[in-house]
Amino acid sequence: MSTRVYRYGLLAPTTHEAIVRELMFAAHGHRNTLVEVERGRRDAARALMAAQADVLPLESAVAHADAALMAALGALKASRARTRSRSETEEQTLQVKSARADKRIACAALRERRRAIREDGAIVSASRALYAQAMALAANAYEHSALKQRQAWGTRALVDEAMEAARKAPLYDGTEPNNPRFHRWTGEGAIGLQVHQKGEGGAGLTVDEMHAGVRGGWIHAPRPVVESASRRAGQRTVLRMRVGTACDRSPLIAEWPMVMHRPLPAGAVVRRAAVHVRRIGPREEWSVEITVSMLPVERANLGAGAVAIDLGWRQLGDYDAMTDEVRVGVWLGEDGERGEVRLPSAVISGIRKAEDLRSIRDKAFDAARGALAAWLTSGIVLPLWLVAASTHLPQWKSAARLAALCRRWAANRVEGDAEAFGALEAWRYHDHHLWSWECSQRTGALRRRREVYRVAAAHLASRYSTLVLEKFDLRKPGFAARVPAESSEENETARSNRQLCAPSELRLVATNAIRSRGGSVDYVPAHDTTRRCHVAGCGLVEEWDQAAEIRHTCANGHEWDQDANAAANILARWRERSGGTPEPGTARSGEDPSDPAQVAAPIASTRTTMSRGPRAQKRTAREAIGNAS
Repeated sequence: MSTRVYRYGLLAPTTHEAIVRELMFAAHGHRNTLVEVERGRRDAARALMAAQADVLPLESAVAHADAALMAALGALKASRARTRSRSETEEQTLQVKSARADKRIACAALRERRRAIREDGAIVSASRALYAQAMALAANAYEHSALKQRQAWGTRALVDEAMEAARKAPLYDGTEPNNPRFHRWTGEGAIGLQVHQKGEGGAGLTVDEMHAGVRGGWIHAPRPVVESASRRAGQRTVLRMRVGTACDRSPLIAEWPMVMHRPLPAGAVVRRAAVHVRRIGPREEWSVEITVSMLPVERANLGAGAVAIDLGWRQLGDYDAMTDEVRVGVWLGEDGERGEVRLPSAVISGIRKAEDLRSIRDKAFDAARGALAAWLTSGIVLPLWLVAASTHLPQWKSAARLAALCRRWAANRVEGDAEAFGALEAWRYHDHHLWSWECSQRTGALRRRREVYRVAAAHLASRYSTLVLEKFDLRKPGFAARVPAESSEENETARSNRQLCAPSELRLVATNAIRSRGGSVDYVPAHDTTRRCHVAGCGLVEEWDQAAEIRHTCANGHEWDQDANAAANILARWRERSGGTPEPGTARSGEDPSDPAQVAAPIASTRTTMSRGPRAQKRTAREAIGNAS
């Protein structure tokens, strides 16, 4: 059996809305109660480990090494601040590197000792007793919660699953304590329903039965009327779902207008439904996620052969003229076909528009805060509540805090405040408009980006059955995380474009497209995929300025695009390991199968956003992030 989750859009509930929101708030409170219980269990478990005599010296060594590292970094940053450039001395750089190495050694010793303590028989027995006590407290918390009173079993299951994932997290994040966090109530939440009824033959509640509303009608979504005049109207229906129990023990069935833009698979069995409400700026977005299980079926639209993708981000075109595109990946198939995954300029400008709106909001906030601070210190007599509420106003960073002050001021006006209050109210009104615009703009642009990736992934999945990727950690410095402070390889433009194009999302979408159609995903080492010439009989590995030279000619005279070259090397390594065909299949007319450089269209700008320094040559295959990106 395979499991799939289908997500559909909803409007706000038309019945029992107050109860739905009440249950969401109750689930939020119950989760925070369980978080408190789990934090107590973890503190007690760590106290057991810290009681060992040989742990305290190791912890002191880590604290000393961390203090030395912070001092070395502080001196390095102070030197840069004085000169406004990377003017640190070689001695300062070496001190930072040495301090990092000392801390790494101290942390490794502490982790190893803690690992040995966890395996001790007495500690294991005590930890199990703590876990049993925490489970008893969690069960008691549920007995006294509103979820129990409403018999919202499906909502409780959502909370328990979230907490189960938190319990599996390690006790320490490196050497620091790792605790689950409390969640602030923002109006977001979820309610769920688990389908326990058995259908005909004991198979469960089928999709047809859900559409018909049988088995108690606890979840019912009639099929949309396909014969409607418009496509959108032909997708509208109503979701009815049990959310709890009334005082007279009758089920509470809430209803949501629903858009079923795609049908559920015929013959599937409904296992769960969860209704979510999320906030996008000042507005709410409702949705339902229906989990179904079904027998695996062979998909006719799955291709054959393998395709390799080299992930990365490279700016093409003219940024100033707003005609730029970002190339997110280059792919090469066993059949000789080649292509690129690009983000069009419309998507890029949509994402950057949200950033521009945020910048406008920040500047307007600074101006409004400064004007109010000047008025408060002008000598006018102020009420005590306003003096207390505006304490440390020049240091405020939150627009929501200033807007809350404005709303409170509207209900407590004072004489002579017309000009100041009018200016602040005008700012609040305009900021609310920009906030709504910014959030909607960002959400729409990110969804358009995801759709571009989904279309590209579906195209690859329809042609190939195996996806080959480089094996490396996206969280490593140089790809997602910032590089160390003593390094001079940080590229802010590259970091900005990484967030713009999100290569990890492309990788996730591509793997889902292949696997959902019954295909497979394989990984190969990432070292030297860009620097090694792919041409048969060459294989030369050499260094060059990859940031300034997109196309490169190796010392043996072979010219290629460096990203297409990496895709060819990825596919070749997969062939060598899997025993595939040594040569690619038939290429498109007029192309050379051995030259992946022909995949790239003429590039309008040689400016690149990737940094591939020589340090990557010294890394292992898993750490070759500069080379892989």
